[in-house]
Amino acid sequence: MRRTIACVIFSLFSIGGVSSASAQQALNVDIVDRLGAVTLSRDTVGCFDVLAAMRLQNEISGRAFSDETRNAFSSGSCVVAASQGSLTGVQKIVINGAALVRGTDGASNVLMYFPDASFDSDFTKANGASLAAIATDLRTRVSARENCAAARNDLDARILDFNGRVEAFLAVQSEETVETGSRLKGNDSMTISSVRIAGAENDALREESEALKAEAAAHEERCGAYRAGLVLDQDYMTYHRATRAPNS
Repeated sequence: MRRTIACVIFSLFSIGGVSSASAQQALNVDIVDRLGAVTLSRDTVGCFDVLAAMRLQNEISGRAFSDETRNAFSSGSCVVAASQGSLTGVQKIVINGAALVRGTDGASNVLMYFPDASFDSDFTKANGASLAAIATDLRTRVSARENCAAARNDLDARILDFNGRVEAFLAVQSEETVETGSRLKGNDSMTISSVRIAGAENDALREESEALKAEAAAHEERCGAYRAGLVLDQDYMTYHRATRAPNS
């Protein structure tokens, strides 16, 4: 009776592309005060893109946020810096009339700009809750993509090991006991290459093959939607990875 061993091959996928911050423009910066090192006493909205921070500062008083501001949070140009986060080199500044606080995040070493109107207030918890929800959703989706990528790396390594053991097994078999099919490699999607081998001693390899195929199919169902990736601010992933909660 003939048995079947299937080699499962597929390639990695990435989280997605990275976009640069908004186009630069001539900005007049006035330093009002130097605060040095600061520990955030509450969750605080901040931006890597200074233009997004300026726009947010101007919109806070009206309590109505533009699509541009919401898009800044959905692309990671603006985030919510968590309470007890540390900042160094903090300065109160005015840029083209917009009052901001800027400082370097202690965890990621990324420069951030905070609207002055929200820096020492409960804005994020109250009026800024809708923006915080967008930031939380983005962090959740990026974390899920990273988890999928890590699981994919592990699965790929185990598939490579399995395929190597199958090849080694086939190398010592006679032509009378082995019938090989075509082997397709390097495709973006999962491909299956069948090797028919006679003998009950191959059950373990066959069962391992089926388990790997099932795991690959489950991963594709869970993570296939992430292949398209995300377009993110150029500093977002640095900040995300440095401030991501363990096991999230």
